[in-house]
Amino acid sequence: MNISSYILFLVLFMVGCDIQSLNTDKIKLEQSKDVVKTDMQNPQQQDLVLAKDYYVAKKALDKAVQEKDVAVIRKGLKGFSFQIKKDVVKEVKKLNDKTFVPDLADVLELNQGALSGGSEVEVQQKELDRLIISALEQLTGLKFDYTENLSQTYNMSENDDVQRIIKQARLWWKVNKNEFQKN
Repeated sequence: MNISSYILFLVLFMVGCDIQSLNTDKIKLEQSKDVVKTDMQNPQQQDLVLAKDYYVAKKALDKAVQEKDVAVIRKGLKGFSFQIKKDVVKEVKKLNDKTFVPDLADVLELNQGALSGGSEVEVQQKELDRLIISALEQLTGLKFDYTENLSQTYNMSENDDVQRIIKQARLWWKVNKNEFQKN
C-alpha cells in the first residue's frame, strides 16, 4: 500500500467512512449528474424553438413540422431571429391553417417597431412583413394590393397600410373564427 492510499484509509477510518459507502455515494452522484445532464439536453421542444441559436431553434421547428405540432410552430412566431420567424410563416402557409390568422396579425404588428441594427434589420423586417402579408392573403382570401409597392425602407404611409392589414385580418378572424376554431 502506498503512502497516499494509507493516508486516505486512515482519514476514512477516522471519520467512520468505509470504501463501500464511499463508492455507493460516488455512484449515486454520477447517476444524479447523468439525470441532470439529460434534462438539460432535452428541454421542452417549445422552449427550443425560441432558442437564440438559430440552428437549435431550426431543429426544433423542423421536428415540430414533421410531427405536425401546431403549438410549437405557433410558438416559433415569437422566435428570436427573423429567419426563424420567416421559416415559421412559410410553414404556416404550407399548413394552410386559418387559426394562425390572429397570430400572424400580432407578429406583423410587433414587427413595426424601430429596432437597432440599421438598414440590414429594416430589410429583414420588410421581408418578414411581406411573408406575413402573403400568408394572411392566402389564409383569409383577402387581397392587400395596396402593399405591393412597399419600398425597402419604412415610412409613415406604409405603416398606415400595415395597420390597415392588421385591422382587416383581425376583423376577418372575428367574423370567421367559429368556423375554424376547434371545440
